[in-house]
Amino acid sequence: MTSRFALLAAAVATSSLTADPADQLGILRVIPNRVAEATEEVRITFDRPVAVELNQTIDPHTFFSIAPSVDGLLQWLDPVTLRFKPNHPLQPSQTYTVTIANNFTAMDGTTLDAPFQFSFRVRGPRTLIARADEGYYWQNGLTQVRPDARFDVVFSDPPNHADIERTAAFVLHRVCDRAAFRPRRFQPGRRIPLRVAGERPVTPDEPGQLRHVGNYRNEEALARHRIVTVSTVEPLPAGCPGRLDFPAELGEGGEDARRQWNFFAHPEFRVSHTTCAGSRGFCPVGPIRVDFSTPVWGAEIQHALRIVPDFAFTIRDTLAERFSWTLAGDLTPRTTYAVIADTSLRDVYGQRLTGNPAHALRTTGFAPTVNYVSGRVLVERTSFRTIAATHINVDSLELVVAPIPRSLEGRFASTSHWQLSDIWPLVADSTITRRIPVERKTDTWVTTGVRLPAFNAQRPNSRTLMAVQVRGFPESGGNILVAQVTDLAIHARLGVDEGVVWVTGAGDGLPRAGAKVTLHDNSGRTLATATTNDQGLAHFAGIAPDS
Repeated sequence: MTSRFALLAAAVATSSLTADPADQLGILRVIPNRVAEATEEVRITFDRPVAVELNQTIDPHTFFSIAPSVDGLLQWLDPVTLRFKPNHPLQPSQTYTVTIANNFTAMDGTTLDAPFQFSFRVRGPRTLIARADEGYYWQNGLTQVRPDARFDVVFSDPPNHADIERTAAFVLHRVCDRAAFRPRRFQPGRRIPLRVAGERPVTPDEPGQLRHVGNYRNEEALARHRIVTVSTVEPLPAGCPGRLDFPAELGEGGEDARRQWNFFAHPEFRVSHTTCAGSRGFCPVGPIRVDFSTPVWGAEIQHALRIVPDFAFTIRDTLAERFSWTLAGDLTPRTTYAVIADTSLRDVYGQRLTGNPAHALRTTGFAPTVNYVSGRVLVERTSFRTIAATHINVDSLELVVAPIPRSLEGRFASTSHWQLSDIWPLVADSTITRRIPVERKTDTWVTTGVRLPAFNAQRPNSRTLMAVQVRGFPESGGNILVAQVTDLAIHARLGVDEGVVWVTGAGDGLPRAGAKVTLHDNSGRTLATATTNDQGLAHFAGIAPDS
């Protein structure tokens, strides 16, 4: 049986029989080209067949060499491709030179004009990621650490510790003020050298942030990753931002790029800010938010903070550690409170509280607000004809009514109440407005019945649906609702071409005879009409198709 390798060789050899005899053997491509990974293999592709068959070919050891010498497997992949696979990873930062001698002949009898050489440099250990090894906290885009923090740095290959200590450092911001620090406008200042404290391989027990970097899916590459622990030769200045600064690649000839990570040493423990955490500028009943310069355990907050006047607060999680804590509970509007920290309060680093332990805040009144029913509502015509509006801190109400034309009834009736404000402009030009004085009790909810107008449905082209909004003064907008003022209620069951409607009184529930019922489509076109019988039933037969 002829091998696939031999068939390929024969096909390529046949095509080369027409080549110009003066033509010389050449090399089309080499891998790697200039830069290589430590686990990469070498490949040389000739421009014509050299090997015949795997068991009848030129021994590549007679013309292939690599310096410095490397043990590995040298073999033909096909008639034009030679591969060298090292037995062990190449030396990082080392430059290798491959030589192809001209002491062999291709299948067409041609040879290389002269020995062929190419060189490549193996990448040095690359800096993949860095993080504080313990006790770190995120705050406003920076990582807060201890002044004597140690950092874990992951490299793609075992690094030279001397290279790290020579090229890496912790660079302080020029102005040692965390409030002025902007990561994209970093102004470098003093450099604090680093010392290597240890090195270890990456194990499954390491945090995912350290394991899932670089070529971590390649087990051979992952086995070469190393975690190097470094520390600064002196404590970091308290509260001063800076950057852990490493070369992107260690070793001679590496790229000039740098890898940097933002950190700052924690400041003194103090209360940064205390506020009433309401919304829209109003905070009548709390909650209170207390911000600290460093993280605090919830259990510390619970036992070491008190509020004056006396106020029993709750916090979400006593086991959590946070910069900001929300003290939940019902405060009294328009009242001044003091948040007082006991001297026993400690942060997560064990620091005592410094600065003023008492901070004051004042609650506001309630925001002017009007609440009433939303969506679609039926209002009885012969009753009070009102909707209930509950309001607080407003001097008067304004009722805005927009009659809905028959052509828009279907659209307003089928639109979600969340989206009625989107179609309100369609009827805003025909609004009727009425101002309603109301009783005002400061910071007390009051309910007022807002009377709606009633339209005569028997008049030609009358409008029976209305879009309604109730506003408060001082300015307080309300939602849009669709209302109908009537003493008739209907229950409908509709099919494709017929249906039944039952008409009753909205107040007494009794059937209404002689009521004319009209079925419209969404654009207002009449689809069917019927009149109720003594039982209040109207039967639609032969409903027109709905376009």
